[in-house]
Amino acid sequence: MFSMKRSITFLITVLFWNNLSFAQTLPVDTITIKTEASVISATFYNGYFYYLDENHRIFKTNAERDREEIYNAGREFTHITNVNGKLIGLETLFKPNKYNTFTEYHYNGKTFKKKGRIDEIRQELYEDDSYKITSACHGEWGGKVYFKNKRSGKTYQYQATCPIVINNIGKSYYVTAALAHMVGFTEVIRIDNPESLKLHEKEWKSETEKDTLKEGNSVLVDSVGIQAITSFLHKGELYHILTKFYDLSRNLPVSYLAKIENGKFEKVQNISDHVLWRSDYHREVSYKDGFLLSVSDGDSNENLLIGFDGTKIIVVRFEKEE
Repeated sequence: MFSMKRSITFLITVLFWNNLSFAQTLPVDTITIKTEASVISATFYNGYFYYLDENHRIFKTNAERDREEIYNAGREFTHITNVNGKLIGLETLFKPNKYNTFTEYHYNGKTFKKKGRIDEIRQELYEDDSYKITSACHGEWGGKVYFKNKRSGKTYQYQATCPIVINNIGKSYYVTAALAHMVGFTEVIRIDNPESLKLHEKEWKSETEKDTLKEGNSVLVDSVGIQAITSFLHKGELYHILTKFYDLSRNLPVSYLAKIENGKFEKVQNISDHVLWRSDYHREVSYKDGFLLSVSDGDSNENLLIGFDGTKIIVVRFEKEE
């Protein structure tokens, strides 16, 4: 028979391993697509991969690597992206010491038509029966997440630099915000009651002090030196794909899958030994069972897609032919 001491030890061991059950590793499937030139921007649209190469040509391809040139953009486009089911080319006007402006071109199946200039890229992050949630990002000058009540029409805001994805668990909204500036910054905020936030101000203001979260809302993690690429739900658990930049010990950067435990990101598994980063024109594209996200490789500056299909992590790389 077990002694009392051995029984307690056995129970603690079982509980310890059960508590580690969250750290489920996920398979990683890598797709490599050969290209004639280096890829500077890519997205997923209507079941196909689209990419803009360094010669400003846009190609359409699939997992079987069939390739078709659909447009020669000349020197107009700096990025292509999928916004709410529309394939869009972006021409960026860089403004020193200010946030950039963009000119949008929409694809109509044959060519890209100019739609006009925008001062900020407002992202639609999430929508349910109660709220339509959007965000705006102005880089190191700040950003916000907006909760528009679909019944009252009122919009509530919280300062977050910069919101990239919303996940919903029960009645709580989990806001992942990240900025690829200097060493990288990430925070994850749980919003239980959006209407406890400040009412939306019509004029965007850069604020030096954070908005105050009221009772029921909380910052789950606030990290320096780590940039979140995205966050997603798997079997009711919230996972994060992160990039860790060089630290003072000169350890190699690594991109990895993580969960939050006790106010910190805890690594589940490595994904890449390269820095991956995203900005406000890197859009997440949802499809039937998962999503794909355009990101940049910090070592090669080339674009790739990363995502999750419900069972495994997907990485789509574009490799220039020799």
